[in-house]
Amino acid sequence: MASIKKIPEYVNILRRYGEINKIKKNETERLIQQVQIYEYMTSHFLKRWTDERAKELFLLRNNTSEIAKTLKFFSMTDLKKLKDEENSKNDVDYEEIEKLKKEQETLYNKGLNGYGPGLMELISNPLRSKKTLNLFHYGKLLANMRTNSTPEFVFDFSQTWDNEKVSIPKILGRQFQYIMSENKESPNPWPMNFVGYKKEHIGAQAFRKNIGTFETSHPDQMILPDLDPRVPHNYIPKDKKVIYISMKSRKYIDGPLDADYYVINANMDHKRESLIMARRAGTEAYALPVKKYVKWQSGPMIIPFFNMVNILKQVFENHGDWKTALEANIARRHLYPESVSDTPKKFQLIKQRQELEEIVQLMNDIPLVE
Repeated sequence: MASIKKIPEYVNILRRYGEINKIKKNETERLIQQVQIYEYMTSHFLKRWTDERAKELFLLRNNTSEIAKTLKFFSMTDLKKLKDEENSKNDVDYEEIEKLKKEQETLYNKGLNGYGPGLMELISNPLRSKKTLNLFHYGKLLANMRTNSTPEFVFDFSQTWDNEKVSIPKILGRQFQYIMSENKESPNPWPMNFVGYKKEHIGAQAFRKNIGTFETSHPDQMILPDLDPRVPHNYIPKDKKVIYISMKSRKYIDGPLDADYYVINANMDHKRESLIMARRAGTEAYALPVKKYVKWQSGPMIIPFFNMVNILKQVFENHGDWKTALEANIARRHLYPESVSDTPKKFQLIKQRQELEEIVQLMNDIPLVE
């Protein structure tokens, strides 16, 4: 008697999602075959399937390249989570810890010395307390906001969600996670807010999920950016001086920074969205004076948001020394390519890119049967 072949879990999940949402059967089957190709061609595959992941794949079903990238992102996320769980495994008796916690809560409720989270604290080093650190860092930010000691960053997301690539908001979320963390811990943090933000858009949801900070369990200890649906020129008061930043502009800012707001277009700017942003506001955009102060020798002239924020903050602190700020925040491979040699990691990335391109090609070869 022939053995019955077990159908993978993801096949049932994708088919069920396709039926519920009335997606054409041939499109569902083509997507399943593409996922099967990815499973066969890679050493790491998804460990966890959810309706949310199925929804994301179906939204990308007409974009094979994005399907492959999204599957890789899910696979790497699951692999990291698995490794983290293995590293955290030890002989800790969680039942005993819970028992001790309840004993301390009982003492605390009786007015005695009960120690633990939310109870009394015995801290030898206050900087080991996350709560203390949050109150300290965000206290600096609050002081700057109340005294108007620094300008404000405004990131415009109004054109970010127009791109159908779900991977873009994810990449942005991870970048802004670093931006917010570094800004918080810097000696002189700037206020920052997100405008043109469409909360219901799937891209905005992916961005918020990847940035992480908005999902904190203690928002009362933080000052988080506003998520405002208005475009920049409607959000910023009319009596304030505003500079719109665009590396696509021919004009550039120079000298000490004297504006109240610096508006940065929060997308990859492939279609010159930063210039459109300024044009909608009825003004001109300005680039950072890269060509004036440094010699860009290698690679496309792209400055990540993290570096752009640090450059502006450093120029504000040093009263207009652009050369020092640019040299400190632009990767050496762009300014001094001869001093940077190829590394094994670079070759590994090239190999991974080639493997992904091969997978995409195989996915494209699958016909859509009518």
